[in-house]
Amino acid sequence: MWFARMAFLSIAMAMTTIAHGKEEPFIQGQQTFAYDLFRTMFAPNLVISPYSISASMSLAYVGAKGETSEQIQCILHLPDGVKTTVGRWHALQQELASSCRSLEAVVHDSSVQLAPDYLDNIKQGWNADVFSGDLQHYPEACSRAVNQWVQKGTEGHINALLGPNDLNEQSRLVLLSAIWFQASWLDPFSREETTQAPFTTTSGTAVQVPMMQQLGMCELMEDDEVFVVVRQLKHQERVAEKQLDIRCVIILPKDPGKTEAIGKQLAPGVVNRWLSSLRSSYVQLFLPRFVVRQRYELGPIFQAMGMTVPFSNAADFSAMTGASDMRIQKVVHAAELAIDEAGVVASGATAVIMNMKAVRPPGKAITVRCDHPFFVLIQEAHSGLVLFSAAITDPSISPASPNT
Repeated sequence: MWFARMAFLSIAMAMTTIAHGKEEPFIQGQQTFAYDLFRTMFAPNLVISPYSISASMSLAYVGAKGETSEQIQCILHLPDGVKTTVGRWHALQQELASSCRSLEAVVHDSSVQLAPDYLDNIKQGWNADVFSGDLQHYPEACSRAVNQWVQKGTEGHINALLGPNDLNEQSRLVLLSAIWFQASWLDPFSREETTQAPFTTTSGTAVQVPMMQQLGMCELMEDDEVFVVVRQLKHQERVAEKQLDIRCVIILPKDPGKTEAIGKQLAPGVVNRWLSSLRSSYVQLFLPRFVVRQRYELGPIFQAMGMTVPFSNAADFSAMTGASDMRIQKVVHAAELAIDEAGVVASGATAVIMNMKAVRPPGKAITVRCDHPFFVLIQEAHSGLVLFSAAITDPSISPASPNT
């Protein structure tokens, strides 16, 4: 089977365990969220880590109440109940610990005191670190500290998750998740076989890329619309006597003109049906060597998916602090995927930034128009000591030079 022309390449890192598989409701929910998000965000060179995004938003979920909680749970397809969600995240992270690095953290402004139950939940579910800083007065310094944490957690692959204006004087909490994964091919490509070859983009333009190639047996599914190839990765660690199944799934539309249509059809049922039909086949695989890196603001995406209350003044995150005075301001995500002859390196990081709610005007505003004489006092607030006083009767008069 020759894959000589490649108009589209979709890489899915399948991270499900033999122990749980497709029947586990939590894993099913995470699959559904991953494909929902993929279809909603579909764009050229899209790369995201649904795992990182779900983990950071779940840190918000366990601190939410009422409709805020319901909307996050619905979009993320989380199980009923905070304790159940915390337990399943704990189990999933334990299962993946031997194969990839996953880190979570909560950064709070020094004026914010996190509720004991919230601290217990994020520790039990994610073993999350908790940091305090002066987000209000030193947002740029706090952004640099967050970026350093992400950079360390992703082995330097993501070093600028937050931009200079992502935190401001209204920022109070940052919920963080970072994931880093690296694995070698079970059957590596030969670098000597890699040559420059044309790749047809979705616009129909042919570009030259370093094209790897390999001839041999691998798992393949073919129907009228797509090829699906599974490339195995080395994973020798075991958790609770159950070996993890981390693999690279390549989905290639046969008709380049149907790239977007097929991308927007991806869903657990569709992909699982393809994967259940895999057969060991003799394949000549041509696969580009590439690095894709992207950064996204996910707030508008989540709101388009129906998660509106957590971003509004109606948000209730009182399970975090005991007060309902914060909302999600933005969700920033960055991801990188690199594939070469040796294997796969993938990184993802997400920051859920929570700000104080905007103050709502209490009815009609009272107008104060200083268009006639007025007085000014400059005083020390606590003692009343007057440092300067003035009677302004004609602000149009220009002051004389101090030297006259």
